[in-house]
Amino acid sequence: MSWYKELAEKMGYMLELPESSPVFDPQRKHDFVFLFEAKNCNPNGDPDNDNTPRQDFESHRGLVTDVCLKRKVRDFVARIYGTERENPEDKKGFYLYVKHKGLLREEHRETAAGQKGITVEEAQKLFRERYWDVRMFGAVLSVGKEDAEEAEEMEGLTQQAEPEDTPAPKLKKGKKVKKDLLLDGGQCVGPMQIGFAESKSDISPQALSIVRDARVSNPAEAKELKTAVSAMPGAKPYLPYGLYECRGHYSPNLDRDSLLKPVDLALFWNALRKMFESDLSSARPGAMNSVGAGVFTHEHRLGNYPAHRLFDRIKLQFDPNEPDVKYPRSYRHYQLTWPEEGEIVKGVTFTTLFNDWRE
Repeated sequence: MSWYKELAEKMGYMLELPESSPVFDPQRKHDFVFLFEAKNCNPNGDPDNDNTPRQDFESHRGLVTDVCLKRKVRDFVARIYGTERENPEDKKGFYLYVKHKGLLREEHRETAAGQKGITVEEAQKLFRERYWDVRMFGAVLSVGKEDAEEAEEMEGLTQQAEPEDTPAPKLKKGKKVKKDLLLDGGQCVGPMQIGFAESKSDISPQALSIVRDARVSNPAEAKELKTAVSAMPGAKPYLPYGLYECRGHYSPNLDRDSLLKPVDLALFWNALRKMFESDLSSARPGAMNSVGAGVFTHEHRLGNYPAHRLFDRIKLQFDPNEPDVKYPRSYRHYQLTWPEEGEIVKGVTFTTLFNDWRE
């Protein structure tokens, strides 16, 4: 069975692209644009601002960080291969280095098993071979100083203490204890890079006051009661609507050792379409939708045309054609200018992954 058919069986449905599509070629440069909408939800809360949807305070445009989007892509890949928590042997190559609530040191210990005296470059290759997200996005593959095979045994401590630790650890003189080898891979740059997503119009972040019928506990004066004396107040931050545009780049010159395969790119492109469908929560109750994505593919691995000039060919303008609509509440309230399929300048072809305006 080809990689394409095997992936299709895992996904349920895929993008309507042939297996021979140039967007699956890991040896060519790709620049992509991704459009998605958020309605009556919180697409990316700012923890330093009461979890209010992120916003550029000068332009009043909404923001969704690259970190947020990559988390959703990672989770989508993990659901396909069953690698959310564990690293099954038969799924090697599709593990996640940055798991949801994962422990990076555990990933390093597992990767280091049976390895000794290897270089940083060799360590990076090991991580790229094992972990899909390292192979695609890169990572800082350093988790501290616990990289010696042996260290002094310390009473009551499980990790090597630093000189400034207080109180100083008590050492048992003359005894050694075997320590785990943690590979140091340094900084590994990945070929797929995603920018911030920015809304195409101003957003209006709001917060609804809510109450929860149940309490954690009653106050001291009512601790004997078996039911809550009152509800717990809270707030639910959200925005009424935002249509976001995200741009990104795949640079094959950063794919060291040429480890990327067509299936890796296929996973990413399909994640753009489907990742919000499997990421529902009370903050995003089915209110985030992927509505458009397209890829500019260059014949030359370093590019045939400036990416920013290619992106200029895609335009969105608020124009609802409905006299009663004063504020955008749907992607169809925007007029989209979209390139035609095929070669648009010499050496660059455009491929539509999906476009809900045309469907």
